[in-house]
Amino acid sequence: MAFVLSAVCVAANGWESSEFTGWSDQTLQELLADSPWAGPATVTRPRTPSTDTPVIDKAVVTWTTALPMRQALVRQAVGLNGTVTKDAATYLSLTPNSYVVALLVSGAPSSVTYAARAQEVQKETFIMRTDGRSPLGAQTVEAQAVDQTGKLLTGSPALSPEGGSTLFVFQFSKGLELTMIDREVEFVTKVGGHTIKKKFKMKDMVYKGELAL
Repeated sequence: MAFVLSAVCVAANGWESSEFTGWSDQTLQELLADSPWAGPATVTRPRTPSTDTPVIDKAVVTWTTALPMRQALVRQAVGLNGTVTKDAATYLSLTPNSYVVALLVSGAPSSVTYAARAQEVQKETFIMRTDGRSPLGAQTVEAQAVDQTGKLLTGSPALSPEGGSTLFVFQFSKGLELTMIDREVEFVTKVGGHTIKKKFKMKDMVYKGELAL
């Protein structure tokens, strides 16, 4: 969880061209914010007379178990060309037994309050597959409120006009393993009356010759 929280708080691809410890800060920023494994999601909601106001919530979705994302977190921790610790090397060598996807919702006064709805959100969270294949439903969820400086909050935060966000971390089973056959999958959830969607293309998620999920 700590590594996931760090992630959320690159073109021949910079992440393919060198060892991860040598990635530049720009490469890290692109990888963690706008890459095949992470980026902005679309946020919509039904329009009714009582909700005829612009959607100001923003969402970023990150496929945190993908190897390049885990390497990026280690690179952040050790610095440019830093020494990889034994614990970090172990973290990178492990094969995750589930898919973990993080969602950061921010931008509105209510964004910091969504953690209290985690179990409700989990029931609405899926990875949708192509060609009628069965979707993957979120098996577990953790949620944490974060203030405008990135500090984790405890308790049940009130509305925050100054800013704030909620970080959700979802786990999905690998029982229905995703492969290149899926071509494209879409993360879908509902938070606070908003529908949030983010597409991931399998062909773009290949890293050093292997599908990185």
